[in-house]
Amino acid sequence: MKLVVLATPRTGSTAFCSTFTDHDYDEILSIENLILPRSNDGTTILYNQIPQTGSDALSTGDFETAWRELKTTSGLYLNVNEDLEQYYTDKYPSIETFRNEHRRRWKILSEKESWIIKIMCYHHVPLDILHEIFEQADSIVILKRRDVVSQAISIFLAQQLPTNEWHVTEETEIGIDNIIFPYDQIVPMIEHNIYENKFFEEQTIEFIDKTQTLYYEDIDFSNSKHRKLYINSNIDRKRCYDIAKEAGYDYTHYYM
Repeated sequence: MKLVVLATPRTGSTAFCSTFTDHDYDEILSIENLILPRSNDGTTILYNQIPQTGSDALSTGDFETAWRELKTTSGLYLNVNEDLEQYYTDKYPSIETFRNEHRRRWKILSEKESWIIKIMCYHHVPLDILHEIFEQADSIVILKRRDVVSQAISIFLAQQLPTNEWHVTEETEIGIDNIIFPYDQIVPMIEHNIYENKFFEEQTIEFIDKTQTLYYEDIDFSNSKHRKLYINSNIDRKRCYDIAKEAGYDYTHYYM
């Protein structure tokens, strides 16, 4: 089986992919890890080393600017070998290596008999490679979340975690106090996720016969190796739903 999962963050995509125990290459096309500095144990991205200009460039897919802006960072960088196995290195890649990384990884993957990969918009996979992936895939899944207000809150909370670990293998509850939540950003967060879902729908139009949409709320994750991560905080969730409703996104039935 060759399966590609297209998703926005906090839709259960990692848990979904892990229900297929074999050939799960997850975010193998996430090449930004090549230049994001990590702590000596590799668990934490050193955001304090990343200039805003570099962060902005990564978010827009301007990889050449990002490479130049992050070149002065130091730490461990996450790479993959010719078997697509992850490893850490303290060597910052050359610009030629970074430019060609999407193509290199896809070439290795395309020669395998079976694979499962997850692609998100922030991976900025070039469209020609994206369409090659769709052509080779047996099935394409667009994974969404009906309750986009909870999704937006979940994304924000995950970004506040002290480590970069967004996923757990045992059911876990974490409390984060004194959160200063940007309530004025809840609608832009929702619209950003809607925009990315629309992008995936547009890109898969010619592959509609092998594309299906699944929702987080409908998936049985009992066979996944990942478990629910509960993040408790002081965020006023009702206020978030009310703000969204005023902007025309009425999801209050999920809050009730």
